[in-house]
Amino acid sequence: MNKRSLALVTLLIITAGAGTFIARLGAANPYGTIKYMDPPIITINSPLGNEAFSSLPVSLEFTITKREQAMWITNWTTTGGEVLKNKLSHASIVIDGEVYRTVQADNDLSSPFSFQMNLTNLENGIHNLTIIAFCDGVEIETHGSWARYIPYNASSAPILFTVSTNAQFDYSQFEGLPYDPPIVTVAFPSQDATYIVPDVPINVTVQIRGWIYGNIERIRWLNYSLDGQTAMPITLIQPPDLTSPYYVYGNDVLAGLSNGNHTLTVRGETFIGGLTCYFNETVSFKVDTSFAPTTGTFPATLVFGVSVGIAVVAIGLSVYFKKFHRDKNP
Repeated sequence: MNKRSLALVTLLIITAGAGTFIARLGAANPYGTIKYMDPPIITINSPLGNEAFSSLPVSLEFTITKREQAMWITNWTTTGGEVLKNKLSHASIVIDGEVYRTVQADNDLSSPFSFQMNLTNLENGIHNLTIIAFCDGVEIETHGSWARYIPYNASSAPILFTVSTNAQFDYSQFEGLPYDPPIVTVAFPSQDATYIVPDVPINVTVQIRGWIYGNIERIRWLNYSLDGQTAMPITLIQPPDLTSPYYVYGNDVLAGLSNGNHTLTVRGETFIGGLTCYFNETVSFKVDTSFAPTTGTFPATLVFGVSVGIAVVAIGLSVYFKKFHRDKNP
């Protein structure tokens, strides 16, 4: 057998071996699988975001539902006779990163799963609440020869709420905030002032006093609106030390104002933890440029009188020098 024939035979043997390996591999796993693992919808009905509580307990309510048109197996019987279906196994109530309680469910979510309880042993402060749903998904071989459960989970959006059992809230004035709101003062333009120039400065001071369990209130934005027009941002100057209370200053210029009455409204927002506070202050003022001093000329009579005086002095000096010259040269 020559070298060419030997090489051809060797190639055929290798190809046959590879084909046998591929055939066996295909026989071992001829089909794929489908996984049914759609996450459910978790809705926290109570407490609401940024809600504040002056006493305990805090009512907790949440609902877990199946998504519409979800890939969700409700009844699958395996070859061994076992019935599999997607279901909610249990749910964990997580507060501030720790499991507060685990609730057993074993619910296929053919109808919504709802749960309610009172949260009693909460410390004063801002709390972060999350609900985690632990589900049993189903993985099925595409030809139905086998199926099995696959665990997975889904989380709700976090909810921030505040507990302060020692605070007295004035809900009508402070919108439920458990701290003193900021104090805004408009120094310029001042209330009922009249300005004789068309360019009027804006000078605003905001005293910020909020502090809750180590969280310092901060200002998010400050703007102004002149005569109900579009709001404009105000340049902020903040101190390096934000120890409560501290002051934030805003400055700008109202340029080219027309004569007449004007109204300036200053608005802003502060935040502390998950809480926000909106504040505003309005002043009314007037611009009247008719009182402004104008650049004028000297009166004509004064100019004429000065001119005549200069002329008389000049004539007198001329006569004097002529006489002095004659006397010196007879």
